[in-house]
Amino acid sequence: MTGEEAGSNLPEVAPPSYGATSYGMDHSVLVVAVLMATVLLRLALVLGVIWLLIPGRRRCPRCGDDELSRVSSRLARLLHLERRWCLACGWEGVSKPTVSAPLHPPVPTGRLP
Repeated sequence: MTGEEAGSNLPEVAPPSYGATSYGMDHSVLVVAVLMATVLLRLALVLGVIWLLIPGRRRCPRCGDDELSRVSSRLARLLHLERRWCLACGWEGVSKPTVSAPLHPPVPTGRLP
């Protein structure tokens, strides 16, 4: 009996396909998704810490004089940041917007109860 004669009685079997799986998602896709998620979370964490480290100020860190706010881009306004410029020494930088104190606070008039 030869190999051809013995193989003729067996049913034909399709060769294994390596691309198609029957359980839904391939494991390599899941691994790539988890790794990408960790990279994106790390990036978000670093950017969040950088944003927290940006000071909110109205005075120049170099000379202590008042600063002017420059026109900010839409992205800067979205991130609640503004460009600042010192008239005295020319320092330029980024800070968080702060609420300026009124020059003449209102004085209550009237009698206390």
